[in-house]
Amino acid sequence: MEGLDHSTLQLGRSVRFLVNVSLEQRFRERPLLFGDLAERPVGVTYDDLDRMLTLDEERGRLQHGDARRILRTGFVLLGNGATPTYLAVEVSWSVDVSDVQRAAERAGLLRKAGHQACGAVAGWRIQREALDLAERLGVGRVIERELDGEDPAGGDEQI
Repeated sequence: MEGLDHSTLQLGRSVRFLVNVSLEQRFRERPLLFGDLAERPVGVTYDDLDRMLTLDEERGRLQHGDARRILRTGFVLLGNGATPTYLAVEVSWSVDVSDVQRAAERAGLLRKAGHQACGAVAGWRIQREALDLAERLGVGRVIERELDGEDPAGGDEQI
């Protein structure tokens, strides 16, 4: 029986991982969903982000480990307003406190390197504690249930 419990747990983790990957791709392909957080946002490719961070390292603005942490961000958008602003976006089906903390931390690292930046989280829903923390830290939110107003799956099922 123990093997079955372990297999079920592993299957649940795999499903959560795949759901989050799919959700991240969905948000990455729709940068205008973030239009309330950054003016005319566009996606930043990992190649462009890597080049920018490499220059920041060479100029002494970032440590190597900080640059790698930024590269582990879900994805990065660039708002093309009067002051270009990067959005460090963390994505999760159910956004929690750690997602908000990572978004804030990675935006802080971008600011440390001299870039205008804000953190953002995106997901299907957000936990109350995460919502409160996001408001306190100034982390923007794009939450599907807030956009759509309903859950097509019919409830608050846990994935």
